[in-house]
Amino acid sequence: MKKVLDREVYYAGEKIFREGRQGYVAYLIESGEVTLTKEGDTSDEIIDIATIGPNTIFGEMAVIDEAPRMATATATTETVVVAVDQRELEKKLETVDDDIRALFRFLLSFIRANLPYEERMKTFDGARETEQDKVARDMIASPDVAETLGRIDAFLKALFDILVTYTERRLPPRA
Repeated sequence: MKKVLDREVYYAGEKIFREGRQGYVAYLIESGEVTLTKEGDTSDEIIDIATIGPNTIFGEMAVIDEAPRMATATATTETVVVAVDQRELEKKLETVDDDIRALFRFLLSFIRANLPYEERMKTFDGARETEQDKVARDMIASPDVAETLGRIDAFLKALFDILVTYTERRLPPRA
């Protein structure tokens, strides 16, 4: 890895981080490709999760909840990333208006408090839409939010897109 200003360059085949290790940084891909893999049931089994490219964030949960890495990230090609730690994320959030900050916090708390919908269905009443579900659905669908997000930092926009995806996975289908 070579560091250039606030960018990091990884060469093809180079590990960016490893599954199970503590992480303190999220990454936004500027150029190149990264493959995310997970260890299988045996030590030689590797499961490909995804290959991602420019304008995609990965490793974000390390910044959000300080949990160990859930996968290994490997540069597939020469890859340039912007690394953002929790302090930098907080600085970025300070630059947006209070409503957007509140939206980020709401989505994070919603994601932490709710299992993905498939898991919710296994519990009693888990498939029923709650008030919190309705609020989350309305927030992520709001045209005002979309317009405001069009004017924010690229990292925050990419993070918001991921939070929306995680939120959508937790919402029951529309009735």
